Amino acid sequence: SYVGLGTVRLDVMGMEDRPPTAEELRLMEESVARCMEEGARGISAGLIYTPNKYQSTEELVALAKVAARYDGILDVHMRNEADHMAEALEEVIHIGRETGIRILVTHFKLRGRRNWGNARRHLDTIDRARGEGIDIGIAQYPYTANSTFMHVVVPPWYHSRGTDGLLKALAEEREQVKKDMLTTEGWENFSQVMGWENIYVSSVASEKNLWCEGKSAVALGEALGKSPEDAVLDLLIEENLAVGLLGHGMYEEDVMEGMKHPTMCLITDGLLSGGKPHPRTYAAFPRFIARYVREKRLLTLEEAVRKMTSSTALKLRMKRKGFIMPGMDADMVVFGENRIRDVNTFENPRVYPEGIDYVLVNGEIAVDHGVHTGARPGKTIRD
Repeated sequence: SYVGLGTVRLDVMGMEDRPPTAEELRLMEESVARCMEEGARGISAGLIYTPNKYQSTEELVALAKVAARYDGILDVHMRNEADHMAEALEEVIHIGRETGIRILVTHFKLRGRRNWGNARRHLDTIDRARGEGIDIGIAQYPYTANSTFMHVVVPPWYHSRGTDGLLKALAEEREQVKKDMLTTEGWENFSQVMGWENIYVSSVASEKNLWCEGKSAVALGEALGKSPEDAVLDLLIEENLAVGLLGHGMYEEDVMEGMKHPTMCLITDGLLSGGKPHPRTYAAFPRFIARYVREKRLLTLEEAVRKMTSSTALKLRMKRKGFIMPGMDADMVVFGENRIRDVNTFENPRVYPEGIDYVLVNGEIAVDHGVHTGARPGKTIRD
């Protein structure tokens, strides 16, 4: 649905960690315009990941201006969700102010115990920006654990060498890499913010290392007689970087503050890989209802459904989605209000939720009491 700004930069500049030349920026702008004309809904940026990490605010503003001309949206994973989240949020607000582009902060969270309790402060910043006329909102998943790729624990300056260069550095410059991993200067340091005891392996590519899935970096190190960082870096080498990360580092009160915000849209943010993916991949939406509507009474059912349907459809300018009314696509989920619930766990995540009776896509029943009917009535959404 989006054109990834990291992909655009990779196509023009590779993994080089430097500002673009005027010609390179022109080529990136043309690429964004072409993608928007071909049907992209907007642009996306994962600013903790390379090569997005190497993009300056000015470069992002230039590319956002192009997408804004097509009424596109900027769906952004901010540059920092921990110690420097305030500055990261100001950056995306600045982009909205300079370009007029609509912004969705995906996904709103605060990582690391020392940052717990600050959600309201950051939401107040968003509210002030909205008061200026900046169209900014948040997306969120209903868990206190995040999931990404294990290679984010390595400082971004090593990633600029490309995959082969990064792997070579992990093997041949190990002590320097580990030394650099102890600093938080200029990047969001996962291991320092969260602690190795809270970082788990969620997936690997090879069968020989399947035993690592579900283990923390600390447990992995203990099993191998190594430090957590050496165990993780060795695993990255063995798996050619294809290692998933699951991290426990958020505070539920902060999560709930985000849920209450009027702009909040619910997402899964799911990565379906490995034997132990984040349980959100299977149960984010049922959990939202079961825990935060039924158990904690944080939201009414009607408000929760709005955040799962029409709120998202309106944000993405989806003209025939999000509402049950004549002329709209008949996409519906029929569930028992008091029966729907997530039954999977971090230890056993690949379990379907309970309480969903039917799923209809374009008016056809696609799932009947947990069984796929074989119907495939979906189609590409163009408007």
